[in-house]
Amino acid sequence: MPEEIEFEIVPPVVKDGSSFEQITHRSSHRLFFFPTLENTGELLYCSCLFEVHWLRMADYRRKNLNTLGVEYVKEGSLLAVQNGREYRVGTGEIFLMRPGCESEIHTGPEGHCRKNSLALHGPLLPAVLHASGLDQVDKISEIDHAGFEALLERFRVLSTEPDRMIRRKNGALSYELLRFLQFPQPEHATPERFEKIAQSLAENPGQSGDLNTLARRAGCSPNHLIREFTRCFGTTPGRYLHGKRMQRAAELLLEHPELSVKEISSAVGYSDALNFSTAFRKYFGNSPLQYRKSHS
Repeated sequence: MPEEIEFEIVPPVVKDGSSFEQITHRSSHRLFFFPTLENTGELLYCSCLFEVHWLRMADYRRKNLNTLGVEYVKEGSLLAVQNGREYRVGTGEIFLMRPGCESEIHTGPEGHCRKNSLALHGPLLPAVLHASGLDQVDKISEIDHAGFEALLERFRVLSTEPDRMIRRKNGALSYELLRFLQFPQPEHATPERFEKIAQSLAENPGQSGDLNTLARRAGCSPNHLIREFTRCFGTTPGRYLHGKRMQRAAELLLEHPELSVKEISSAVGYSDALNFSTAFRKYFGNSPLQYRKSHS
């Protein structure tokens, strides 16, 4: 387990009959933030994507908030309670913290949980949830993981764009997310050979990612690989690998402060630390050292 770096009990926040409180106990976290769209006329929007590694005792409770919280478990589990009903949310499952409900999530029995959290807002949200039936859904177990990961990556990329582009694209992408939650099962099964390519890129982001090499491993032409990989995962193999490299670099910056930027750049497949720093700044909006300092 990574070294524990943060433990904090946040006092309850109460406003207009709604409230939330939390115990922050985590080893790493990343926030992809979107400029506030409240009071701008936006009917539906996502305010943030939060990636966090919870440790034992981490806890979050909310009551009567008008947002939809989407909790996607990447590793470990959550124990959740909503309107008196209890759930265990395992790896690869989603829990919806519905608007107006009394909800609670905390670390599962494994003692840790890597998860992605999104917060959806807007005056259109209640109507969409009701029309789709999501206002009666707490937990989603069978999902198209590749499709959902592709959606998360699009939110990450969106957070790096100029404010005007975020305002233009955020609502449409938020609606796509809600539609995914309504129809979460895969429309087409992902062929095993492409699943293995994606898994290899995610687990070994330091590899070269040469398209011809990947195509040979998949037993197809480079053009066929690009077409089918994009259909299955929503992005090309190169962009997919780039996202995994940046995510792994961010983890190393926070979890291994003893590593230099040059060492981290090499670990994620860059031979030149300057090129890595430029790519990292473009992806996250901060240099590697600024990112480490702001999250320490």
